[in-house]
Parts: sequence; structure tokens; C-alpha cells
Amino acid sequence: MQKIDSNYHTHIWLCRHAIGDIDDYVDRAIELGYKEIGISDHVPLIDEIEKKLVTRRMTKEEYRTIYLPSLARAKEKYQGKIVLYGAVEAEYFDAMDKLYPKMLKELDYLILGQHYLPLPDGSFFSVYDKVSPERLDIYAKTVTKALNTGCFKILAHPDIYLFNNPDWNAYAIKVAEEIIDACIANNVYMEMNANGIRKRSFMNPEGELVYRYPRLEFWRLVRSKGAQVIINDDCHTVENLHDQATVTAYQMAEALGIKYSTRISLPKAIEKENNE
Repeated sequence: MQKIDSNYHTHIWLCRHAIGDIDDYVDRAIELGYKEIGISDHVPLIDEIEKKLVTRRMTKEEYRTIYLPSLARAKEKYQGKIVLYGAVEAEYFDAMDKLYPKMLKELDYLILGQHYLPLPDGSFFSVYDKVSPERLDIYAKTVTKALNTGCFKILAHPDIYLFNNPDWNAYAIKVAEEIIDACIANNVYMEMNANGIRKRSFMNPEGELVYRYPRLEFWRLVRSKGAQVIINDDCHTVENLHDQATVTAYQMAEALGIKYSTRISLPKAIEKENNE
């Protein structure tokens, strides 16, 4: 197994369901010998959407007055010790479409993590729900539309739509093929997410032990299509960095014969290097 020395999906206390500040995670990453780490807490929502969702995350004011200044300070503090990137994990919503390019100018990359999906009546449903084929189709179309904007570098837990929809059937395969193809077309990394390994597992009809994500059948399809893959801790505590779930994710990728990257390629970073 390749040495684990990077993570691009890290949450801090601002999301209200994680523990620890930027320094806590970066200090631990340095102890572990990580070469790169990205801090990527959940994006704040605009008022119109926030009113309709029950979700815990930083506010717009906290993003401006706490998150961005903390990232800038940490980058200066840890310069020469580790490569530190600033990012957010964001859902894609039409009403926020103009905000993503602006945020990308302030950050190093954006992760697409589609936890909530829009319905025609203006309400939303959760990806964790048991959903109909029609709603699975909404997931595929929303993710594809988001990736086509060119704003997102990583698709977090792309198979999360299987969380409470465990059947690997024609609908599940159709969704998988659409989002895998969209990642390939837009040069986006598909994330094998270790956080799903920390949750419940079950036996599939073939008698294989599988996780709700990363889902074995889904990643076999990823391998066959040849998409770019990155493996992330998706840590919500410092102890999640390089824990057994992370090791298991790497082992799973290698057992499947998936070619994965240990670094993401960022145009902004390349431009900075060329200008130095």
C-alpha cells in the first residue's frame, strides 16, 4: 500500500458537527508525516436556502470573519512544514450559482458534496433518505450540472446516494454511470470517502460485506471507466486522520485494482510555483 500522506477533506468546529480547529488538524497531519492537507468545512448557505434546510454549518459572517482569516494565518504559520490548502465542501444550488466562482478566487479548490437536492416545488430532500428512482435522477442531474460548471475539483462521496438505497439495480447503475462520466469529462477527482467506513456495513445479495459508502459495486464501475480517484479521511475529529477507516479505504482501492492519486493537481498552485 502506498504511504498515506495527504488529505483534502477536513472539517473543523465551525460546522457544529466536528471537533477541533485548523491548527489541531495540521499539527496532527505533520506528526503523521502528511505532506499536504486541505481544510474544507461546509459552505455557508444563502438565506433563501438556509430557511428551508435543517443543517449545521458556519454562517456567512463566520466564513468572512473567522474561516478565511484563520486559513490565511495558518498558511503563514505552517509555511515550509506542510502544504496547506483552503477549501469548502459545497452543495450545488442554482440560487448560489454565481457564488462558486467568487469563492474559488478566495480558496484553493471546492469540493462538491451534494447532501441536499432540490425538488420542483422549491423544497429539498436529503441524500440520506430512502428515495424514488425520480429522486435518484435528480441527484445525477444536479451533480452533473454542478461538475459542468468547472468550479469543483473533487466529488465527495459520489456513492452517498446509496446510503439508504442499498439495491445495486438498474437505477443505481444509471446514476453511477452518469456521475462517473461527468467527473471524467470535467477532470474531477472521485473521492473514495473513509467516513462511510466508520458507519454501518451490510451484506449484499452476493454475500459480500459492503459499506454504504464507499460501495463496492460502485467502485468496481469507477475502476472499469478509469476515472481519477482520490482517497480522503473526511475527518470530523483529529483522531479520524489516518485511522483504521482511512487505511481500509486504501486497502479497498488496491484490492479492486483502482489507480488512485495521492495528490490533487491544482492550476492555481501550479501558477504560483511558476511565478516564484
